[in-house]
Amino acid sequence: MKPIRLLIISSLIVVAFGCSSITVQYDYDSKADFTNLKTFSFMPVPEEANISTLNVKRVQDALCTQLELKGLAMVSENPDFLIAMHLTKKKKKIVVGNMGYSTSGYFSDSAFAHEFEYEEGTFVLDFVDTQSKELIWRGIAMGEVRTDISSEERVERINVISQDLLSNFPPAK
Repeated sequence: MKPIRLLIISSLIVVAFGCSSITVQYDYDSKADFTNLKTFSFMPVPEEANISTLNVKRVQDALCTQLELKGLAMVSENPDFLIAMHLTKKKKKIVVGNMGYSTSGYFSDSAFAHEFEYEEGTFVLDFVDTQSKELIWRGIAMGEVRTDISSEERVERINVISQDLLSNFPPAK
């Protein structure tokens, strides 16, 4: 009976990771005047950032689409604000075991514990006012890095993340 229960628990964990969600946060300078922002451009992504040029292009396209829906335009000269992109990744681990409760409290059958490793990515968007050179808005998305998906799935995931990230831009004051 225990092997069947372990198989069910392991399957649920795999399904949960396969459908992992993205956590989004944002912050902004409350003194910044977002009503004057009409144009933007992207800062170059440094090579040491180790982001695929294909993914940089996908992210920029997705961000342009979302910002254009908000009435902003990408320009090559004299933008109102610049967008900087940062990405970090780190290994994470979750341990799942056969756990339960008894009249004496919580217990775990460590003989059936399993470790699952995955990579968590943090994607940061910084919006910098070109006049003051100050950070005026920051969006952060965190979630599992998925390398086992097709190009089409990757584009869709980037589009969803971009939409979620920019849902609070410009901020309501």
